[in-house]
Amino acid sequence: MSQLWQCGQGECLLIPSGPGSYQHLFTILVNPCILPSRGSKPHVLSVGISSIRANIPYDNACIIKSGEHPFIQHDSYVRYRDARIDAVEHIEKRVHEGVFSVKPPCSAELLSRIITGTSTSRYASREVKLLIAKFAMT
Repeated sequence: MSQLWQCGQGECLLIPSGPGSYQHLFTILVNPCILPSRGSKPHVLSVGISSIRANIPYDNACIIKSGEHPFIQHDSYVRYRDARIDAVEHIEKRVHEGVFSVKPPCSAELLSRIITGTSTSRYASREVKLLIAKFAMT
């Protein structure tokens, strides 16, 4: 982990998810903020990105084309259904341990599209939509 890395909006991490040792790219959508329902430590909201696969339904609220982010090699979609709210302390600990891998951040344009997609996704929870409305800076 780079000593200069900070958990913040637009940062991307490769996080273990799914069966076995499979990992997905996650993008942080809001800067660290205090969520009274989760205590006094700062938290962030992040969403995963998955490859589009033939004949498998997916959320089309935000499609990311191959190459729009250096890690994305196949047309992909944002999995708003699996949004995560994590304590910054937890993320930084996992990065330090090597469990989460830091990837290049999203471009401002891509981040804006991902944030906008929360409003049109039928899979984004009410909590996610409220957090975006209150804390996302675009």
